[in-house]
Amino acid sequence: MNIWLFGYEFPQTIMVFGEKQIHFLCSQMKASLLEAVTKTVQDVVGADIVMHVKSKGEDGSTQMDAIFNLIRTQLKSPVVGYIAKEAPEGKLLEMWADKLKNSGLPRGDITHGISDILALKDRMEIMNVRKAAYLSASTLKYCVVPKLVRIIDEEKRATHSSLSKMTEKAVLEGKGVRFIYLPVCQNGGKKATHSSFSDEREQSLLRLEKIDICYAPIFQSGGKFDLRPGAISNDETLLAVLLYVLLGPDTLKCC
Repeated sequence: MNIWLFGYEFPQTIMVFGEKQIHFLCSQMKASLLEAVTKTVQDVVGADIVMHVKSKGEDGSTQMDAIFNLIRTQLKSPVVGYIAKEAPEGKLLEMWADKLKNSGLPRGDITHGISDILALKDRMEIMNVRKAAYLSASTLKYCVVPKLVRIIDEEKRATHSSLSKMTEKAVLEGKGVRFIYLPVCQNGGKKATHSSFSDEREQSLLRLEKIDICYAPIFQSGGKFDLRPGAISNDETLLAVLLYVLLGPDTLKCC
């Protein structure tokens, strides 16, 4: 959401969207950056931005309590939307999740609503999603599948976690990449015109320095499967019965 809204990542930042106010709980430095959008938000959606600044020595608990009190007093039916299956990362977000759970406020899962919002993409975002999809497919085809076939055929031992680390390294180093340019198409699949070809070709360039990872590759087998987004690859040995592999490379924050 940070990238989609502001074009930047704001880790360890809590955002609460109300009808007339948007609350941010963050450090002073992040608050200074976010204040730049105050006028735009007011002009476009008529909402005020309220900063809850956490100093370096604070854990954020006091600011969280203030936000919950505002939710209770300002909203007629204070249902708090949250992403149910997303595991919080970091002390600040873990504390927020715990306080929200024990706040007594009714909660509603907004996962599908957020997905609908993020599903609409412009031309550049579509290109970046295509690059990420190509990275996933090529890494599976040229790195992961051959490795798994050798392990199974030669009856070697390998843990899910070791395969995850190997695959993440392959993604970040572009070991599965066979083409640095993706096919250029526009206007509903028609070939680009000569005048726009150079720009389109530059945009289709897959730059290795722009490759990142959304989450560590997930390897599971043997009938024990955790299909949640926050699942991890454990240290158990790979079993060649039923394999579950999930990759999440991203290019310019499009996974």
